[in-house]
Order: sequence, then C-alpha cells, then structure tokens
Amino acid sequence: MNTDVIELAATELRRICDPDQFKFESTEELSDLEEIIGQERAVQAISFGIDIDSPGYHMYALGPAGTGKTTTIKKFLERKAKQQRTPDDWCYVNNFDDHDKPRALRMPAGLGYTFQTDINQLVVELQSEIPNAFESEDYEKEQEPISQQIQKRKQELFQEIEKKSQSQGFTMLQTPRGIMLAPVIRGQVISPDEFNKLDEETRLGIKNRQDELQQEMRELMRRVQGLQQEEKEEIRKLDRQVVRFAVEHLIDRLKEKYSELENVVEFLDAIRVDLLENVEVFKHAKEFEQAQQQLPFPVIQAQRKPNFEQYRTNLVVDHRNLEGAPVIEESHPTYANLVGRVEHQVQFGALVTNFSMIKGGSLHIANGGYLMIDVRDILSKPLAWDGLKRALKDRVIRIESLNQALGLISTRTLDPEPIPLEIKVIIIGDPLLYYLLYNLDEDFRELFKVKADFAIQMDWSDETAIAYAKFIGTICREEGLHHFEPSGVAKVIEQSARMVAYQTKLATVFGDIVDLIRQASYWAEVNNHDFVLGSDVQQAIEELVYRSNRVEERIQELI
Repeated sequence: MNTDVIELAATELRRICDPDQFKFESTEELSDLEEIIGQERAVQAISFGIDIDSPGYHMYALGPAGTGKTTTIKKFLERKAKQQRTPDDWCYVNNFDDHDKPRALRMPAGLGYTFQTDINQLVVELQSEIPNAFESEDYEKEQEPISQQIQKRKQELFQEIEKKSQSQGFTMLQTPRGIMLAPVIRGQVISPDEFNKLDEETRLGIKNRQDELQQEMRELMRRVQGLQQEEKEEIRKLDRQVVRFAVEHLIDRLKEKYSELENVVEFLDAIRVDLLENVEVFKHAKEFEQAQQQLPFPVIQAQRKPNFEQYRTNLVVDHRNLEGAPVIEESHPTYANLVGRVEHQVQFGALVTNFSMIKGGSLHIANGGYLMIDVRDILSKPLAWDGLKRALKDRVIRIESLNQALGLISTRTLDPEPIPLEIKVIIIGDPLLYYLLYNLDEDFRELFKVKADFAIQMDWSDETAIAYAKFIGTICREEGLHHFEPSGVAKVIEQSARMVAYQTKLATVFGDIVDLIRQASYWAEVNNHDFVLGSDVQQAIEELVYRSNRVEERIQELI
C-alpha cells in the first residue's frame, strides 16, 4: 500500500483559465459556433444512423439532460433533409364500393392541394350542372316521346281487352279496388241481385266467361306493369345520357390533367360511375332541397338529400410549402397524434363518420423524413409505444381508433387504406431507459440499432476553450444577452471544469452552462456593465449558491 503523501501548492488545487489567451475584446467579435463540440462519438453515430437506409436502423440518442442531444440531432437532420427530395402528398377519398374503407391517393408534393382544389370546383359544377340539365327544355322534349309511346301501347292493350269483354257480354268498370268486369244483358249492366235471379245455366255461363276474362285481365295488368317498367328503364337510360353529357367534359378535363397518376384517374372514373348509378337522386336534387324546409323531421331530409360531398377529397398530408424532407419533433406523442385518428360527429343522437373526418398523425407528416420523440413522453402515453413499433415493423401507417386497438369497438368506424411508411425515427432519452428497453423489449433491439451516446465531458484544450467562447457568443446573439469579455469567458470555463471535478476536462452539459450565461448577463445589467466580466460570472455563481444553501448553513450552525 502506497502511503506517500504528495503536497500540493494552493495554485495546483484548481486550474486557472488565463483570459490573455483570448485574442478578442468580446464574444461579439466571434462567429457563430457551427460544429458540435465535445460529442465526436455521438456525432459519428448520428451521421451513420441518418445515412444508412436499411430497415431497423432507427436511432436512440442517450445522455443526461442538457448535453444538447435534441439540438445536435435537429441540426444534423435539417442539414440532411435539405438535400433530400420532398415526399409525396396523401389524400383519402371515398370508396364507392365500400364506404367504410376509404382509399388513399398518393401524388407528388404540392399536387395534393391542387387536386383538392380541382375536386372542390368539380363538386360545385356538379351541384349546378346536373339539376339544370334535368330542368332544360331539351330534356322535356326527349322524355315526352317515351312517355307518349308507352301510354299509347297501354291504351291499345286496354282497348283490346275492352273490345273482347264487350264481345263476351261484359263491360269494364273502374272501382276503388281496381278494374272490374260487369255482365251486360240486353245492353244493360245487371246488378248482383239481378244476376242471382238468373237461371243456374245462364249464371254458370256468365261465370265461366268472366273467369276467362279475369285471367286475361291479370295477364293484361302484368303486361301493363312491364310497360311501366320499360318506361322507367327508358327514362333511366335517358337520364344517364343527360348526366353523362353534363359531367363527361368536366371529368375528362381532370383526367387529362392528371393522366400520369393512375390512381387519380381511377378515382375520377369511380365518380363518373357513381353519378350514373344514382341519377334518380341527383335528378330531384332541387326538389329535395326545397322539401328540406317543409319536412317536419330532419332525419328524413338528411336521408333524401343528394350527397355531392362524397366526391371531395381529404388532404391529410400537404407538402406544398416544404423544401426537402420533413423534420418533425412530436412533443405530445399520444397514440392518436402518432398514427392518426378517425373523428366522429353526433347526428340525431348517433355518432357518424366518413372519410372526410380522417386526421393524419405525426407519422403521416414525417413520412419520407425524420421524426424525433422523447422516450419518457411516448412511454407515458397508453399504447403509443406499441403503435409506433407496429408501424415501424409493418412499414405502414394503419389508422385505428384506441377502441379498436384495445378491442373495445362500440361505434361504427372506418378502416382506411394503410399508407406505406418510409421514415427514420429518433428517440431521445436517458441511459437508464435505453438499457431497460434494450434488455426487456425485444422489438427495441430490432428496431433501434443505432446508439448515439452523448458524453458529459470533453478535454480542456486551447481549441475547446475557443469553441467555448464561440458557444457563449452564439447564445448571447440568439437570446439578446450581454456579450462576454475574455475574463467572463475564462470564469465560465473554470466553472465548467468544476462541474466535472476534473482539471483537464470541461462539461458538455450545456444546459447548465447556458443558465450560467443568462444569469451572468443579468448581473452585468444590474452592475451597469456593457460586457459580462469575470466578476459578474462569479457573482452569478455565488448568488446561485446562496439561493440554494439555506439547509447547508443550518447544518453548519448545528455543527
């Protein structure tokens, strides 16, 4: 055991930073600090994690609070994102085959808003063009011959059966119960009492002839119903032609504009098909609108109202104002804020929804770019961590309500088409949670393979001292603080070494350093100094100790 005692001089108890080594009068003369100081290992890991494009290489940045994890990563991401292409826009539209499963449309950045605007204009034109087409004189002229022809054929059928009835000794009477056959004897219709007074053979003959005519009457009515159905079909064909003529040029114009986007062309064709299949509803659009003001029950009005809104689009991701890839910092990563949600509204006591109530989450907005999340925030939100892992594993964003995720579906909801996910997620947190997740969560090891470990200290050298001075000047400019003289910078560096209790190291917990800079600037203001001096920094340190050491003083008194 070595028992040698080394005697130290008082000057060796701490390292002094010489202000004369700085060749500036104040930090105002220095340029902003662009590089990240003291985090070479973390910077290399971040660069690797951002550049590698393989699945599962998402990043966990670990280190104590105040080491600049978020700032460092965000600077790297923003620099990288500017060099990348802007990701696509996404819209949700109605699925006319199954309204509960809206379709997702993908289109180049900026085109989503343009398409939404074009579709809104199309809806306005449809609301006007279709009702007007059915009110035109041309439509009336084309419909009239169809009705006249069918009516003429009906009359011919009735005349035929009426002539036969007369030849058989009967006449046709219109009664509240329909058309009846009445026997005629010597040109007079006989009553039931008179019929009963006839001899049995005569009654039997009349009854047999009446039954035969009744059978022919039933066949006649079937043919009349067939003619009525034929009339409806002919008018329906005419209506479809009218609608097709009214909307064909409107839809074809958009199809030509978006001809390179196959999914958009398919959607426009689906609008055309739905319009033609529901001509009856749109034919009476104005009548229904007028009836809404008269019907006593609004639920009936809602059911009868033509729904042009189903042809609009719901733009969930809009990148028209974005340059490069998105960099999103999600400060409230709930399940719904991450994967999106389907909203509902109350109508007549019931919750209803449709494709227009789909809202995108931060995964949608950051898709094609980068998403930053604090680990404590996401772990404290129900199902948020599981929802994020599921999206990263499946590489799609599947919008489900929290009730669906828990298996507690109580209301009708939607099942939107999933959207492909291409994203880099960066989790920011402390070392303890990193190692807990690494050891207890198998998915974490598979998904977050890049570890960016932020150090709490760095070497004290002439280069790092200058970097510290630049850092102080940058903070002063950003926050409008008093700039520091060399003596003030030297005192901050000395305090940084005291924080790590090592004469050859400086602290990289810049959160505490920034607080010291702010407080020193305050005391420089109080002391009427244009620049922060070493005495101002020392006063800030002493005041901080004084504000916090009441218990320490009490213990000293007790001793």
